[in-house]
Amino acid sequence: MKQLVFLFLAAGLLTGCEKDVPVGDVLQAFTVSPRTLEADGQSTAEVSVKLPPETSADRRNVVFTAGKGLFSPAGTAKYTAKAEFINGELIAKATLRMPLQPGSVEVTAQLEYDSPVQEYALKDVIEATPSVPASLVIEPNRFGLGTNFTGEVRLVGTLRNTQRRNVSTGNRVLFEDFLPSGTRANGRFRNNQLQSNDTSRVSTVYAASAYPLGTTIKVRGTVLDANGLKTRVADSVLLTVNF
Repeated sequence: MKQLVFLFLAAGLLTGCEKDVPVGDVLQAFTVSPRTLEADGQSTAEVSVKLPPETSADRRNVVFTAGKGLFSPAGTAKYTAKAEFINGELIAKATLRMPLQPGSVEVTAQLEYDSPVQEYALKDVIEATPSVPASLVIEPNRFGLGTNFTGEVRLVGTLRNTQRRNVSTGNRVLFEDFLPSGTRANGRFRNNQLQSNDTSRVSTVYAASAYPLGTTIKVRGTVLDANGLKTRVADSVLLTVNF
C-alpha cells in the first residue's frame, strides 16, 4: 500500500511540473528590420530574437522559417541559428533575402527543442513591395539580319530598378520594329519571353521580312506598366539586313 501511495504522489508531482510557460518567458523581443523591402531577390532583412540569459546551452537553437525568400548564406527557407551573447544579451539572428514575388512574407522564430506542453514560436511579417524597372538594356547576339526571314537575331533585355538591382518577376516588355522612316518593319518575333524572369531578363528572336541589303531596322523594347500601357523605360538596337 505504501508503494502505491508513493507512485500516486510521484505521478502528481510530475503532472504538476508540466505547466504552460508564457512564450515571452522563453522567446523575447522578436525583431525584423527593415519591415518593408523591394521584391528584388537581393535586398535583405535582419531578423533576431532574444532569449532569457539563463537559457541552458542545449536549448539555445532557434529555427527561423520564411514563407517566401531565402536565408543567407544557407539559401534555404528554414535556418537554424544558435543564440549567442551580444552586448550582454542572448540573441539568435538570421539574414533573410527577399523573394522576387511581391507580397507579405511571414517569418517565424521557434525554439528547436520540443516542449511536451506548448509550442514556443513568434511570428512577424515583412512587406515585399514590387521592384519595378528603371532601366532596360537590350543586347543582340549579332547585328546582321538575313532578308526574307533567312537570318535571325536573338535579343535579350536586362531590367534593373533604381538601385540597379533585379526587378520582380512578371514585369512586361513590348518589342516593336521600325524602318528609318518610322513605319513598322513588320518583321517576325518568336520564342518570346516577354515577362521578366528570375534573372531579371526578357528575350525574343527577331527576323526581318524581304528588304534590300543595307536596310536598317530599329528594334525597340518598351516596359509596360501594370495596366499594359507604355512607360518611358525603353531601349533600342539597330540591325542591318546584310545577307
